[in-house]
Amino acid sequence: MLTLKNLALLLLLSFTSLFAQEKKYQGLLWEISGNGLKKNSYLYGSMHVSDKVSYHLSDAFFAHLLSADIIANESEPSTWMDIMGMVGNGGNYYAGGSRKFYSGFYLEPSTKNDLYPLFRTNNYTLNNLLFRTNENQKEYQEETYLDMFIYRTGRKYNKKTVGLEDTKTSLLNIMNIDYRAMKPREENIATLQKILKNTGYQEALLNYYRDKDLDMLDSLTTLASSESYLKTLLYDRNVVMVHSIDSIIKTGSLFAAVGAAHLPGKRGIIEMLRTKGYKVNPVVDRYTDAGKTKKESIEEYFIKPTFKSYTTADGIVTLPVFNGSVIESGENMQSPDLANGGYINIKRLLLKDFLKKDNKPFNHQSLDSLFYENIPGKIIQKNFSQTGGVGLYDIKSITKTGNAQRYRYYITPLEIIMVSMAGEKNYVRQFENEVFNGIKVKTDPTGWSTINPAKGGFKVEMPAYHAIHGENATAKTLEDAEYYGYDSADRSNYFVIERTLTDTENLENTGFELQRMHYEFYNQLGIDSTQTKLTANPAAFTSVSKIGSKSIKLKSVINGPKYYLLGSVGATEANTGRFFNSFALAPYKEDVAYETYKDTTALYSISMPTSQNAKLEFERNMPEMGDYGDDEEDKNVFKEKYSTRQFTLPSGGTVDVYYHKYHRHHAVVVDSLWADFKKFITEEDATNGIGIEGDDVATVGMSDQYKYSEYAANLESLWDRLIDAKTSKLAIVNEKK
Repeated sequence: MLTLKNLALLLLLSFTSLFAQEKKYQGLLWEISGNGLKKNSYLYGSMHVSDKVSYHLSDAFFAHLLSADIIANESEPSTWMDIMGMVGNGGNYYAGGSRKFYSGFYLEPSTKNDLYPLFRTNNYTLNNLLFRTNENQKEYQEETYLDMFIYRTGRKYNKKTVGLEDTKTSLLNIMNIDYRAMKPREENIATLQKILKNTGYQEALLNYYRDKDLDMLDSLTTLASSESYLKTLLYDRNVVMVHSIDSIIKTGSLFAAVGAAHLPGKRGIIEMLRTKGYKVNPVVDRYTDAGKTKKESIEEYFIKPTFKSYTTADGIVTLPVFNGSVIESGENMQSPDLANGGYINIKRLLLKDFLKKDNKPFNHQSLDSLFYENIPGKIIQKNFSQTGGVGLYDIKSITKTGNAQRYRYYITPLEIIMVSMAGEKNYVRQFENEVFNGIKVKTDPTGWSTINPAKGGFKVEMPAYHAIHGENATAKTLEDAEYYGYDSADRSNYFVIERTLTDTENLENTGFELQRMHYEFYNQLGIDSTQTKLTANPAAFTSVSKIGSKSIKLKSVINGPKYYLLGSVGATEANTGRFFNSFALAPYKEDVAYETYKDTTALYSISMPTSQNAKLEFERNMPEMGDYGDDEEDKNVFKEKYSTRQFTLPSGGTVDVYYHKYHRHHAVVVDSLWADFKKFITEEDATNGIGIEGDDVATVGMSDQYKYSEYAANLESLWDRLIDAKTSKLAIVNEKK
C-alpha cells in the first residue's frame, strides 16, 4: 500500500533525478549534418517575442543565417495575411433584442474626438504581424520579434523563404485545443512547484531560455501541461516540421527557426532528426561586437519593394501598395512590407456634417490644430493645398527613435481620407515618392448614377459622387453597407443605411418598425418630424423635418431581415422624389459556390454558401454547453447539452441551427417536442399593433400623436410603454417535420 510518506519520498526521488540526469539539450543553435548532406543546415530555438531576452545572438548565428540558401520559420509570414480577418468577430448584424437594433440607424456629425483615430497609424493587427512590441516596453525590446528578424534577413538577402507547416492547419489545431487540457496533471503539480519555487511560470521559462537550457525548458513544459495539450501544441506539429526539414535540407543549406520548446525531448525535433540518421549537435560560439555590428547592418539595409495598384471598393481612392496581400478592416486598409518592416495605411472618416444644426461644413483648420499634438515625433514639413473641392495636408515627420514617416489628409465634401507610410529609420524617405506620387482621389463628378450592390437586394439612383462603406467584394465576411452621396450643384446630401436583423425571437409589426426607425433617428438629433406617410407596397414610411435651415426627408423600407433608411438633406423636392422613387427591391445574387457543412457533434449536415461562411472554420470548437467546469472524470451524466450555429446567406440573412441533446435517461416524445416548439414560436409577442392596410394610408402628424422628449432616454421609455401596452400572437404559415 502506497502511504503518504512513501509518496512524498517517491516525488522527492523523481525531482532529484530530474536534476541529476545528464544535460542533453544545452544551446539554442544546432547544426544538422551527415546522412548524405552536401551542406550543413541549422536549427535555432526562438521565442516569438521582441524582448531583448530573445536577442542574445552569437557570431555563429549571423554567419550561418547569412550563408544559408533557405530560411524557414514555423509558417511562412506571407500566408498569415490570407487568414487575417477570418479570426474574430465580423459583420455588423443585429442578433440581440430589437430595441437596440434601431440605434443602428443613428447618424451624427463627426466630432473632434472622432478625428483622433486618424493619427493612429499602427494597430493591433499590424503590430502583431510586423513588430509585437509594446509602447511602454520599447526601451527593453528590439524593433521586431526574432522570427520576423530572421524572415526579413532572408528576404533582404534574396534567399528562399518557406514555412515548415501549413499556417491554416496549424492555427485550426491550436484554436481547437480543449481549454481544460491546458493545466498540469495532478501527479505533476508537486514536482512543478519544487522547480518553480517562488518563481512564476513565465519568469522561469525566460530564465531557462536565457541560460539556453533546453533540458529544463522541456521539463517545465512537460510538467505544466497535459499529454493531449502537448500532443496538439508540440508533438504533432514536430512530426510535420521534421518531415519538411528532411525534404528541404536535401536541396540546400537551411536555417530554420522554431519555438525553443519544439527542439528537446524524446518527441522533439532534435531526436526525430537523429532517428532519421542525421547528426544534430549544438553550436558553441562567442558573442562579440562583430555579431552586433552584423545585426545593425541587416536592420539598416532595405531592399527596393515592388508595388501594385489598389483601389477602394467604391473607387474613391487609388494608390500603389506593396505587392502582396492587403489587410482590410471595414474601410481601413493596411499594406505591410514584410521584407523591410514598413507599411502603408488608409483610414477613412465620414464627416456627416450635413447633420449639423448650424449647417456649416467641416472646417479643415480644426484638423490642422491637432497635428502638432498627434503626429508622432517632430513635424519637419507641412503643406496645405486645395484642388477641385478637395483640401490636402501633406506632412513629413520623424519620430524620437529616428524613424521617418509621411502623412496625407484629404478633406472631401463627404469624408477625411488619411494615407500614411511608416517604417524603420530612413525607409520611408527612400521609397515614399513611389507611393505618394501615385495617389489619386476621386473629385466631385456631376450627374447621377445608379447603385447596384454586388450582393443585390436593391437598386437606387443618387449623385455620381458618392462614398460606400461596408461593401467590399474581397471582405472575409458580409457586412451591411452605407451609401453617402453629395451633389455640388445645390450642396445637397443623400444617404442609404442598410441593416440586417437576425433576431427571430422578438418579432414586431412591420408598420411599427418602419415608424420607429424615423422616431429614433430624429430623437438622437434632437429634432421632430412634421409630415408622415405610411404605404404598403412596398412596406415604406416617409417623413419630413428640419436641420437648421435645411429640410431633411426620410424614407424607411423593410424587406424580410433587411431594413433600409433613406434620407436627403437640403435637396429639392424633385431630387428627393427622384432618389426615393428610384429605390427598388431587387433579387439577391445567388450565383455563389456552396459546400456541405457537417457538424459531427450535433450529427447534421447543411449546404451553405462557401465564401459567406468561411469564418465558421475559425470558430473555436468550444466544449458543449453543459460540459463547462466538468473534468473528464466527474462528468454529470444527467446534464443536457446544447449549442447553436449560425449560417450566413448570400443576402446577408442568416439561418440558425439549434442543437439540444437530452441526457441518456430522458425520454422524448417527438410529437410533444414539436408541439412545445410551435408554442414557443407562437407565444405572445410584444408589438404596438400598428398595421398596414391598402396601398395608401392617410397622413398622420407624429408630433400630435406622440409628445417628443429632448432626451433619448425619455423617448425610449415612451416606446417601451407602447410596446408593452399591446400584444399580438404570431402564426406559423408553413411547417415541415
